[in-house]
Amino acid sequence: MLLVLISLLLVLISLHKRPPIVPCAGTVESTARSLEDTARLKWAQAWVACARVVAAHSASLCDISSDSAFLPLFLDRSPSTLQRHLSGWQVWTSYCVLQGWTAAAPSMAQVLDFLESLRAGCTRDRGKERKRSAAAVLRAMFFAAFKLSLPVLSSLLESPLIQAWKDLGKWNMAAVREAIPLPLDLVRKLERAFLEVEGESRVILGSILEVQTL
Repeated sequence: MLLVLISLLLVLISLHKRPPIVPCAGTVESTARSLEDTARLKWAQAWVACARVVAAHSASLCDISSDSAFLPLFLDRSPSTLQRHLSGWQVWTSYCVLQGWTAAAPSMAQVLDFLESLRAGCTRDRGKERKRSAAAVLRAMFFAAFKLSLPVLSSLLESPLIQAWKDLGKWNMAAVREAIPLPLDLVRKLERAFLEVEGESRVILGSILEVQTL
């Protein structure tokens, strides 16, 4: 019995003296890369779900039927980028669901209304983080419009009216509380011009006339 105890003691001493096993740098790097790839795949799959929702409005995704064909669109970005833009895109799509709008093909008035609602939130909460978050939502919309090939949304986002919102200072501006009434003859001229023009000019004139009727 004594011999057995001595043998066990010697084994424990030998194990204690062994140097700790230190993973080589290559193993650590490989593990980190594996974790990043797993995270990238997770967020890319989340974007695939978004792509399926808007595929009918996409210039290039409408004919894709398998999820595996969607994945390469997003695997070129870092996990953090995919996660950040997904969060912003979901703010826009959730707002559209509540309003009954089509997120992939909205009107200019709808996008501007959404941005104004974000600015109203920034006005109530004057913290810089709130302004950055609001601007991040707009960047997410640009990202999604590009990645998901949404021509209607892309065209609207490239408009000078929307480009101006890229400036963080835009989120600090207080909304106009009361419009200055225009002379009646000028309003009539604007109404005639509204019927004759198209595109962005029509949107601008429509916005002016709408304010005058409030």
